[in-house]
Amino acid sequence: MNKPYWEIENPAIVEAGKQRFKYYKQSGVLEISTKVKKGDEEKEIRRQTISAHKLKSNDELRDMVLDFLEDSGLVRRVKTPPPQGE
Repeated sequence: MNKPYWEIENPAIVEAGKQRFKYYKQSGVLEISTKVKKGDEEKEIRRQTISAHKLKSNDELRDMVLDFLEDSGLVRRVKTPPPQGE
């Protein structure tokens, strides 16, 4: 089975309970998976990915992710004043 192009990188990995987050920085891909134990082996299921390109090109998706980050308290939106006339 062929691997996705981003899996040739060594990702930054964060374990968070039953979830594993992998960030492939060069490719701009965040992968989220659920970990399950089968006997002595741990497997990843329900893998989901989001790419930086999708975020840049899809306003609705970008706004949803920003809303999520704001609701979680990780970012705060700053309203910029309208440009001043000269």
